[in-house]
Amino acid sequence: MDIHKWLNDRVILEAYAGSKVYGTETKDSDVDLRGVAVPPRSYIYGLNNFKHSVEKEPDRTICSIHRWADLALKGNPNILELLWTPESYFVKKTREGQLLIDNREMFLGKHLKKPYFGYAMHQLSRMQRLNKNANTNPRRRADVEKFGFDGKNAQHLVRLMRTCFEVITEETIHVQRHDSQELLDIRNGKWTYEKVIREMKRLEDLIDQAMITTSLPAKPDREGVDSLIINIVSSMVEG
Repeated sequence: MDIHKWLNDRVILEAYAGSKVYGTETKDSDVDLRGVAVPPRSYIYGLNNFKHSVEKEPDRTICSIHRWADLALKGNPNILELLWTPESYFVKKTREGQLLIDNREMFLGKHLKKPYFGYAMHQLSRMQRLNKNANTNPRRRADVEKFGFDGKNAQHLVRLMRTCFEVITEETIHVQRHDSQELLDIRNGKWTYEKVIREMKRLEDLIDQAMITTSLPAKPDREGVDSLIINIVSSMVEG
C-alpha cells in the first residue's frame, strides 16, 4: 500500500519545529515539520510496516504512533517537543492528537537528564570539529574559521542544557524560547568559545543539584502511555 495515499488523512498531530518555534529562525533556516500518524488496520494487524515518512522542501517527518511513543519514552528531545509546541504552530491536531498532549506529563521523569545530556554533548563534539570537514554549509564553515567553533552547534548545546534544567525544575518543556535573542547571539559568534563552555559547566552543576530535589518520577509512566496508545489506535482502526 502506498503510504502517500493514506498518510495525510491519518496524521493526528503535526506542527512546525526547530528554529521557527524556538524563535531563532534566520534567513538561512530550513522549514521543519514533525508529526504523528496512526497507520491503517493493515499496518496494525497485517504484514505492512510503517515507521516514519521523510519528505524534503519542506523537511517533513511523520512517525507512526508506535515509533513516536517509543522515542518519546526514551526521552528524544526532538520528539518530545511536539507535545509542548505552542498552539499557533500546529498545522493539524485531531481529537486523538489532543489526547497525547493532554497526557504529556506521562513522558516526563528524571530519566530525561541522560538523553538531553547526550544530545548536548553531541553538539559539543560537532562544535569542536575545526577541520575542513566540520560542516558542508559554506556559512557555517566560514563561522568556524572566523570564531574558532560552530555557532549553530554552540547554540543548540546551550538550548538543550537549559531545557534540561527547566524540565527537572519546572516539569515542563519550554519549546518557544524566552532566551531566543541570547541563543541567536551565540549562533552569531557574540559569545566566545570559553563563555559557551562556562555556561555549559554552570548548567551541568545546576542540573546535578536539581536532580536531588526534583519531584519528577524516576521513569516515565510506560503503562499509562501503553494504555493511551491502545485507546487511540483502537478508536481509529476499529471505530
